[in-house]
Amino acid sequence: LGNRQKFYDEMIEGCVQYYGKKGNKCRDYETDRVQMTLRQPQSMENYTDIGFKKLKAPDNVWKLVKEFWDANKDQQSKENWPAGNTYTNHWAAET
Repeated sequence: LGNRQKFYDEMIEGCVQYYGKKGNKCRDYETDRVQMTLRQPQSMENYTDIGFKKLKAPDNVWKLVKEFWDANKDQQSKENWPAGNTYTNHWAAET
């Protein structure tokens, strides 16, 4: 997997550089994100033995999803993230 710490540090630094004067918010968001990641699993309830179940969507539901996708796939717009948000690396790759 290579040097994951270096990868992580560069990701955070990329956020800081992208936001300039507001770059300190990157570390604040990251602290909150990590705390949530540690806290959230204990509050989740599994409804199956392994926590999920993969199944095929019924044909009528899949048809609706596919029709929606086909009608809207060319109308994508850039997501707006708050300054410093580290949930995605939107400063390096638009979402």
